Amino acid sequence: MHSCTHTQNLTQIALGKQAGGTLYKVLNMANVKHEVSVRVEDLAKLVHGAQNELSNLSSMTDVINTKQVFFFVVAVGS
Repeated sequence: MHSCTHTQNLTQIALGKQAGGTLYKVLNMANVKHEVSVRVEDLAKLVHGAQNELSNLSSMTDVINTKQVFFFVVAVGS
């Protein structure tokens, strides 16, 4: 009885692998995986660029704030 169940399980696994392989081919998953990988790389580059832009804007804000403090001190001191 046990070997019969074991054989059925192996048959189900084999059929599942065949169906999975067919589905993989029909859905063109190799191409989909490649396309998603390219998009992930693009997004990583965009995030890196946005981080650099944020850093530049923060630096400019620091310069503006420093100038405002300087002009405030000069105006109050006059």
